[in-house]
Amino acid sequence: MKRLLLFLLLLPGCSDAGREDLHEAFRDIPGEQWDRDSVIAFPVEIPAAGPRYLTLYLRHVIDIDQANLTCIVSLARNGLPVAEERADIRFVDERGRWRGKGSLLKTITHPVTRPVEVDTPGHYTVQVQHWMKQKRVKAITAIGIQLHGKE
Repeated sequence: MKRLLLFLLLLPGCSDAGREDLHEAFRDIPGEQWDRDSVIAFPVEIPAAGPRYLTLYLRHVIDIDQANLTCIVSLARNGLPVAEERADIRFVDERGRWRGKGSLLKTITHPVTRPVEVDTPGHYTVQVQHWMKQKRVKAITAIGIQLHGKE
């Protein structure tokens, strides 16, 4: 019984839920059609200077008619860019199988390769925009981010 009680007391410390430097959010794409000039914005509060690690989430239906998606992901403060990274996301693997979790609706996790170095704590905005030749990308249902201060 004592072991169970100790385990239950320590369990909250193992979770990311209480971390103030962890930001997670999703934005739905209306009508499953993402226009190139539609920038998806996520306001975040960064409590301390230091490196930040960003993961991009892409949710799509499996009748998408392309194999990849290129996005520009940026971090801005007071409207000015602090960092910008290109994310090349593949929907299928080398064998043509869908990547990601889910069955008819897939969620792909794409870590941004380099950490973003933040010099000043404060209000920031993570912005995501698709950078494909076609103006409109269909079958994308949501975009999400995770931003945190520990690797």
